[in-house]
Amino acid sequence: MGSDIRRFVGVPVWYGDGRIDDVIEAYLMRGFRYVEISLDYPLFVSVEEHVLRRILSLKDKYHLEIGIHAPWRDLALASPCDEVRLASLKIIRKCISLAKKLGARYFNFHIFTKELIEYPEVYEHAIMAARKSLKAIERRCLEAEIEPVIENNPTVFLGNIDQFKELLEDDEVVQVCLDVGHILVAKHVLSKRKYKHLGNSNTLDDWINEFKDRIAVWHLHDCVKIHDRLEDHYIFGKGLLNIDNLIERIKKTKTKYILLEIFKSLDGSRKVLIEDIIKIATRIANALGDACVFRGCI
Repeated sequence: MGSDIRRFVGVPVWYGDGRIDDVIEAYLMRGFRYVEISLDYPLFVSVEEHVLRRILSLKDKYHLEIGIHAPWRDLALASPCDEVRLASLKIIRKCISLAKKLGARYFNFHIFTKELIEYPEVYEHAIMAARKSLKAIERRCLEAEIEPVIENNPTVFLGNIDQFKELLEDDEVVQVCLDVGHILVAKHVLSKRKYKHLGNSNTLDDWINEFKDRIAVWHLHDCVKIHDRLEDHYIFGKGLLNIDNLIERIKKTKTKYILLEIFKSLDGSRKVLIEDIIKIATRIANALGDACVFRGCI
């Protein structure tokens, strides 16, 4: 299934990397034709016009595919307090406007709350708030001609299938970004929280079987167990996930975008070499064949 789909292997671009147009150009020179720009503060406040123009020039020259990752720190799109939720939505709307200027293919977002969802009545209010935010984001994305994509959380809230299905009930618009590391982290934390109304923990295959035809984006990275906790966004090699097994699962879906969301090296530092990322991207491209868009240069 999905063997005739044109797939892109890409990398994230965020504020901590430096000036984003320079970073994008560097990735283009190494063979990537897809990036996901994370609009962390202060990027969603303002991006200088000359930076925007240069990104658009690079996009046209190299046929670059751009995805957007919405900010998530300090945002509470599932807050039962409407003042907080609407303030978060205001920022999301700014980001969608910027995504439109960039000609983004999709807009990926998380819906979070830090309220006491272990209490059923609070959880119900949070899910209702999440639905309101979801519909508002969908409407704005459709107006901007950008595909809305929601990502599974590495938390108790919206970290399992039961809650995701409740959120997406009767919804046929939003697509799914499946983050493989978040599945493991959420499963780990949910196993410690025995609240029936929050639903069961799930495996990667559970998620694929449930949302196979809605998975627009994969976020790939490894998870490492450190004492009694799981840490994600590691490079593959010594963790709980196997890149070859993930590739086989990707083949079963209609996914177009495969993002290597890797920020940590095997020693736990944030010094991941681009050459190591390229090796993983090459491995994926070789396994997926000619339909995969990546021709990396080490």
